[in-house]
Amino acid sequence: MNKKGFIIVGILIILIVLAVICSKFISDKKAEDKDYELFQVSEYLYFPLEVDGKYGVIKRDGSIVIMAEYDDVEIPNQDKAIFVCSKDGKNIVLNDKKEQLFENYEDVSAVKDNTSSENNVFNNTVLKYKENNRYGVLDFSGNKITDADYEEVSSLHSKYGEILVKKDGKYGVINIKGVTLVKCAYDYVDGDGYSKGGSYKNGGYIIGNKTKSGFVYGYIDKNQKEVLKMDQETLYRVTEINSEDVYLIASQNGRFALYRNKENITGYKYIDIFYNNGTDTFTVQKNKSYGLMKLDGNVVIPEEYNELMVVGIFVKASKNDVDYTFDLDGKSVENSQFVSLEKTVTGKLYISIDADYKYGVTDKDKNVLIENKYDYIEELEETGLLIATEGKNITIYSAGGNEIVSVENATLKMVDKYIQVSTANDLYYLTVDGKKVDNKTVYYENNIYAAKSGKKWGFVDARNNAIVPYQYDEVTELDEYGFAGINKNGKWGVINSNGDIILEPTYESDEISPVFIGKYCLKDGVVRDSI
Repeated sequence: MNKKGFIIVGILIILIVLAVICSKFISDKKAEDKDYELFQVSEYLYFPLEVDGKYGVIKRDGSIVIMAEYDDVEIPNQDKAIFVCSKDGKNIVLNDKKEQLFENYEDVSAVKDNTSSENNVFNNTVLKYKENNRYGVLDFSGNKITDADYEEVSSLHSKYGEILVKKDGKYGVINIKGVTLVKCAYDYVDGDGYSKGGSYKNGGYIIGNKTKSGFVYGYIDKNQKEVLKMDQETLYRVTEINSEDVYLIASQNGRFALYRNKENITGYKYIDIFYNNGTDTFTVQKNKSYGLMKLDGNVVIPEEYNELMVVGIFVKASKNDVDYTFDLDGKSVENSQFVSLEKTVTGKLYISIDADYKYGVTDKDKNVLIENKYDYIEELEETGLLIATEGKNITIYSAGGNEIVSVENATLKMVDKYIQVSTANDLYYLTVDGKKVDNKTVYYENNIYAAKSGKKWGFVDARNNAIVPYQYDEVTELDEYGFAGINKNGKWGVINSNGDIILEPTYESDEISPVFIGKYCLKDGVVRDSI
């Protein structure tokens, strides 16, 4: 079995354990119980345009750069006028003047992520070119970074600015300047996924070679120095640990060990090792029993429990149909009213889950600040605010746990330092401390503003003079692209920053607050002719 196969098996084992205990109630709720949306408007300059199944390019001001007449369009960098347009299996590269670039090559295309299932994940600094049926790397000005020496060129997964290349049947890594980072000497190379502050000072590479019995893997640092010998059946880095040390989970003969840099701190004695994100602990499995291990390899909860799961600051375990609760140091916790306490990003409060799997909030001394009655609570990192959902109801709390406002079926949108609250009947703005502010304060650079008279919406200027008549059932605020949506009888249209109608209400959609660029709708990173 290869590396990926072992990882999949390990993941399946963990998932089974989680399902047995309480994942149904905790993990699923995070996706299911949110009856609101939180999103921000993209600031890119260029977007793919899809019209009637064909593709082109549109600028953020709504102007068409490339007509939608191609089978596909790749935009490697959405701030640069470089567009790879495909038709009938052939690529051409155009700029914003519709001039064809790089005509002297057999083919030029974007450098795609080597593992991504998405088609729009590219290296945003370079292109790959084809010459004599081999590939090289090109900058956006057409300068050759490398000769066409490679059988394959792709963007290295989880290593920004690094490129996976294949030469003479072996893989290696170069950077965007063509400098060799890993020589082409391996059957497998991947980044370790580690990033700290946008750099890879402590990053390395997982390397592998194929043998008669399957792949074996090792680990090298950024200087190509061996950290872990290439004799592992499975190998991956624990990237979630905030540490200068490199933690690696490896397996031999079907048994797992934990390495800290070059040191094997556990021995190959576990059926599986699973890192508990944000806790600096590992769940370890021996035979059919589970325990808890710290970063130093010290086991604080013996491997003798039938089931074990870390939930916030607690460890829930069971043995012989008896349930136990521990803290993360392995100390017994008696009579806790909560099954989970998870510290907020600000570190001042804890989001709690009680025995009925209802969410609330406590302070650091476990005093209840928000009653455990909600289906889900999460913290908005940008603001410190807490968003609590109960059925279709959404309640916004301050970072201190004080209720600010309660709404139903709302869309929440960060607008600079404000929160836009949009419902079917209302549209207003909150500061991060919960105070309502006028939309003219939020969109001070705009020249028209959404306004309501009776049950109908229109737009006014800064002096409240009507610019667009009050005739619409819903509107969106003028966005940073300079367009606003207008809805009449369930259909959306578009106006520009002067209040001119550029598209009568045509689009049918149940979506709250759609975003428009020109007469088209922006959705999932693509500008489309339908919502």
